[in-house]
Amino acid sequence: MDTSLLINHMLISVVGWMCGLALGGSLGHLIAKLLFTQPREKLYRSWVTILIPWRTVIFLSVIFVWSPLLVIKLGLGNFTGTVMVGTVLAIFALAMVMKMIFDQMYSKTTWVIFISNARSLLLIAIFATLGVGYVGAGGFGFYLSQQLNLLNYDKLVEGILVLSGLALFCDLILGLVQYWISRRIVSSEGDR
Repeated sequence: MDTSLLINHMLISVVGWMCGLALGGSLGHLIAKLLFTQPREKLYRSWVTILIPWRTVIFLSVIFVWSPLLVIKLGLGNFTGTVMVGTVLAIFALAMVMKMIFDQMYSKTTWVIFISNARSLLLIAIFATLGVGYVGAGGFGFYLSQQLNLLNYDKLVEGILVLSGLALFCDLILGLVQYWISRRIVSSEGDR
């Protein structure tokens, strides 16, 4: 095995990790401080952020980063690979830091955490199903890989947008359930 493969792999990974962590972590901290630092009387405003479909935005962003669109703009090579890894890690770091700050400021019950994790797992399932297209299973994974093989980028983007609409719908439905439960819990704690 050629050692340059290992060196390139580590270069892309480490530089992408450093850039993604710095950009996503700092941006996540800034956004969280703007959204979540409110007096206890305005607690409902922070809980409304539950309705924002962060998971859909994250997974959709990752799909667009890993689609050929970025490669078409930047070309092939280590730079494009580093940008792809850094962008994906920045997206996840942003979400992780925001969640960390939110969890630190507001306690959540087991039910709220359960529904939050169920939302995440549903979206992971929707987007993980894309991978089964490579083994001949149906669904959007097969359709998107077919469009990619045919170099039909318009249909590829159209398929990604339809899949995103489905994910957004599922995310918002469970988000409403999570918000409803959270609001009832916050209201019952306020009555005590």
